[in-house]
Amino acid sequence: SRARGPPPPLPSPLRRVFYLSSGGGQSHEREVLPRANPRAVSELEKADAIIYGMGSLYTSICPIVCLEGMGEAIASRPVPKVLLLNGSQDRETSRAGTHKGPMTASDVVQAVCDASNRKNSRRGLRRLSHPPSAYVTGLLVPRSGEIHVDLEALYAMGVRHVVEVPSIRSDCGSVLFHPTSLVTSIHTILELLLSSSHAGNGTHEQTGAHMQQQHTGVLVQK
Repeated sequence: SRARGPPPPLPSPLRRVFYLSSGGGQSHEREVLPRANPRAVSELEKADAIIYGMGSLYTSICPIVCLEGMGEAIASRPVPKVLLLNGSQDRETSRAGTHKGPMTASDVVQAVCDASNRKNSRRGLRRLSHPPSAYVTGLLVPRSGEIHVDLEALYAMGVRHVVEVPSIRSDCGSVLFHPTSLVTSIHTILELLLSSSHAGNGTHEQTGAHMQQQHTGVLVQK
């Protein structure tokens, strides 16, 4: 409970999530690659947008996207793909693997990408090689959240639109999205992503500057 203070950081950063099985007549556990539910894959293949909801990075999101068929389905869709950034650090994001301190927004996006690509599978189980922008194209960020939003790094990854959303504090002090504002901001970022995709490459700075005047929560990468 955060009422007793945040949990202590893990002794080392997490690198990946994977599945083990001792079935099939094996005497020891081995890494396996379960297939995603066909219904989930089917829904992704016809979705107009993909939104990653709030949740623990390595125990909620990554175990889903690393399933066989999930990364393939998400990467194949030319639609907006929006990640809702948590408002508070937890044990899973309290240490970054590539620098000192906790994970930043770009670290979270990279973790989603690596899990979707099954990048660190020791057995090379159907690894993919898509860039981060194949999985995440936009980010919703709760105002005053604990996770640093490193805009330059996000831009370099292809995450060109970041929208700040009004937030509230829970009883235990966690930063949460304001529910009504979140709904409005989802519409805003979807419009941004759709308009930029229609405009084509090379128009991001002009589109971003225009949208900043329309919606003060939009953060524009310089």
